[in-house]
Amino acid sequence: MKKRMVSMLLVLALAVSTAACGSGGDKPDETEKESSQEQGTQEQGEEEQDGQDADGQGSEAETGSEPSGQTGKFDPAITVTSVRPFSDATQGYAEGEDLENNAWTKLMEDKYGIDVKYKWVAPTGEEYNSKLNLDISSGELVDFFRVDKKQLSELVEADMIQPLDEVWEKYASERTKNLVEVEGGEKVMEACMYDGKMMAIPFTGNPKESAQLLYIRQDWLENLNLEAPKTMDDVIAIAEAFASRDPDGNGADDTYAVVMNQRITGTTAPLFYANNSFPGSLVVGEDGKLTTGIVDENTKEVLQLLNKWYQAGYIDSEWFTKDSSKAYENLVNGKVGLYFGAFSDPLYPMQPQHDLEPDSDWMVMEIPGYDGEPVTNAYTLGISSYYVASGEFQHPEAMVMMLNEWVDLFYYNTDDDLQREYINSASGAEIWLNAPITVYRGFKNVQCGLDITEYYAGNKSLDELTAEERGYVEQIDGYKAGDQSLWAWNKIFGPDGAATKVQTYIDKDAYIFNEHWGNPTATEVTNGSILSDYQLQSYTSFINGERSFDEWEDFVAESPKPT
Repeated sequence: MKKRMVSMLLVLALAVSTAACGSGGDKPDETEKESSQEQGTQEQGEEEQDGQDADGQGSEAETGSEPSGQTGKFDPAITVTSVRPFSDATQGYAEGEDLENNAWTKLMEDKYGIDVKYKWVAPTGEEYNSKLNLDISSGELVDFFRVDKKQLSELVEADMIQPLDEVWEKYASERTKNLVEVEGGEKVMEACMYDGKMMAIPFTGNPKESAQLLYIRQDWLENLNLEAPKTMDDVIAIAEAFASRDPDGNGADDTYAVVMNQRITGTTAPLFYANNSFPGSLVVGEDGKLTTGIVDENTKEVLQLLNKWYQAGYIDSEWFTKDSSKAYENLVNGKVGLYFGAFSDPLYPMQPQHDLEPDSDWMVMEIPGYDGEPVTNAYTLGISSYYVASGEFQHPEAMVMMLNEWVDLFYYNTDDDLQREYINSASGAEIWLNAPITVYRGFKNVQCGLDITEYYAGNKSLDELTAEERGYVEQIDGYKAGDQSLWAWNKIFGPDGAATKVQTYIDKDAYIFNEHWGNPTATEVTNGSILSDYQLQSYTSFINGERSFDEWEDFVAESPKPT
């Protein structure tokens, strides 16, 4: 059971560690299915064998290395080359398999006539970029590969990669197109455009889905006869009560208002958001002009609140020396009962805390603003990398066809056998890591939570859930049967769990976009870390009382303006 849980944690972690975008998660209705099939998108459970298409017609009539339709098979087969930033040790191979001979490479060759070969594999992201930069400088490019924004711009300027407009429009399924664009919309594709041409496929993250939620120790609320908060004023009052009124009943003054680390706006960002402050983000202000929020009066007010808490001992006196893992120790050790965190945070740091205190429990909800409406969350475009095709690649449509297959198998599969064959084996091997090209589906976890909530309400059958969702149900049922080590899975995906709470932000469109999503400015390249450190040091000094708020105007004058 634990191996299965670790395996599923890795699948969930795709949202954070590999990134990309998504559709709202609803499955196509029958009309949409027919439309997708006409465009070559196959539904799960249908397999092409022996060169046959979905309509039963073989590809023998095709000539040359051309696909017979958007998901047809190349005949004769083609070889495509790539590189990747994963070591062989992480792939979960079956006996006799390797990077170029596994379930995914066999699927691509058998179904599409695409033989995937790798020029090299880098064990780390840093080494990947180093080796890739050497290839770029030498002009020795593989057919398709992943790059960062800087590399993308350099490749475009050097005319080393080709536009993908035509193959994307013709070969990408509606599912794939929707999945890539759902969280970032038009701006996602805009980031891939150069002189009006689509030069890359974006690998986006889940910035909207990762909006912070409010977790509160339910048992501490009950101990102090407090109710769940309705406004940010209530949240602040609860935080102060938890820090000052001995909520754990141990007779010691050893609890804090919130988790807080040295980056400040990471763990306490919602306090700023609720006060219409977005330090670190380049957003459109109330006056219609761009602002970073770094020196706003609203930001000053939140820093004054944190200063008040510091002076009262409501936050850890050594907060400014601790990274996130050290700061989390206060929560794990039962010293914090109010926490701002993502939907996935019950896995860590909250599960370790629950392991130490099995009788504890946390409620989870969207974060209310001062007016009772959900706080507005700042989010970035979230593109972590881009897929590109070299100018010499004769069949760039192959990468789109493989991507369609990934989208269908990883995100919409309802067949347990296919899940074990291509996603996670019965032993927990992460077979999905072998896929030649992947993207992240935004709001996927939200949809999982909503579907599972519907299942436990009796409105969905187990068969209507995806194979991944059924795996989460298995964990939830295990928790309900008494396995406390599975508490986090119930808190995330159980009825009305954390994943479902993000839907409130989506429904209310409670987001504000960080307008700075392109290449770094010249100032940032030269002085970015200096400016960031200056801001952080100044905030720290204000919070700890080393600098008086009477000096705020001096800080404003000293701070750089948005560029």
